Amino acid sequence: MKNKVYISLGIVIAGIAIAYYFFVTLPQVEKYAKLFSLKQQCAQTGEQYYQKILVQNARDNAKDQALVPGSSWQENQPKYIYNEKLNTCLYEEGGTFCDVKNSCLETKSIIDLSTNQTLVSYDGFPNDFSKVTQREWQDRINFDTQETQLFGKIQ
Repeated sequence: MKNKVYISLGIVIAGIAIAYYFFVTLPQVEKYAKLFSLKQQCAQTGEQYYQKILVQNARDNAKDQALVPGSSWQENQPKYIYNEKLNTCLYEEGGTFCDVKNSCLETKSIIDLSTNQTLVSYDGFPNDFSKVTQREWQDRINFDTQETQLFGKIQ
């Protein structure tokens, strides 16, 4: 009689373990595998987009040099991340344009690479803080807030 109880108990425990594996563990593994794949795809898409931007900016720099000799454009290192909440790949681009007098303006934008839509941006933040208007400060603060919400704390 005791053996039947132990065997029954063993079968129940084995059943619970198997059910846990199929209904809890396996779905989590699949979820993380899919998330990892989406992050890899985003990294590839972001890098391809960056390479395209570099080519485009090289052409634009040549035009800028013709219009404003001595000017320069310095591209920021891009950031791209898969945003789970939005279920999309986000890309941050930007850079700094300086004229011959070393008067510089910074620009940044965050783009949803699946729709190619700019989500948030700001243009023309000067390097001379004494020339920054209240509106420019507010635009920069709004951008930084959105950037933190979209990209998280990684900077």
